[in-house]
Amino acid sequence: MKKESAYERAPLWIVVVVVLSLIGAGAVALGAWKGWDLYESNRADGLEQEALDAAGQLVTNFMTTSATSVDADLARIVEGATGEFGDQFKNGQAALKETIVANKAASVGKVLSKAILHGDPVYQTDTDSAGVIVACDAQVSNVNAPDGRLLHYRVKLGLTLGGDGVWRISKLEFVG
Repeated sequence: MKKESAYERAPLWIVVVVVLSLIGAGAVALGAWKGWDLYESNRADGLEQEALDAAGQLVTNFMTTSATSVDADLARIVEGATGEFGDQFKNGQAALKETIVANKAASVGKVLSKAILHGDPVYQTDTDSAGVIVACDAQVSNVNAPDGRLLHYRVKLGLTLGGDGVWRISKLEFVG
């Protein structure tokens, strides 16, 4: 009895089919991995854009107050606040209201630019939080400056995405 070689036991077409199947499976796996990576990247970009849009509106809300609408203005700010910032703002809200009314103060905020903070140890950015820096102007008037003056600010925000899908300020810091 003659011993068969490996070539004789497995015809060439079987080897070709196996090799092509492995190459095809590898290509499918690579495509799935790259597709998932692209999906996650687009999802992260979308969340960052949502956070940027929210930051612009929240800072505008924070910078826009008036003695004539102080209750509604402060309520709007509280609605956009949570966490550490929310607690601090609520604790100081009565004194702030008193100051705004006593000085007949008015401020209108305008966002000039905003950017996500990547790699900041305090203001983390992930799927439910974002660090944002915002440059803004506020046209401010009061009893001592009835014609108003333009003030420039840079604000670092820590935003938190709530379970209701709404971004709120959890940290706020004025930077020089």
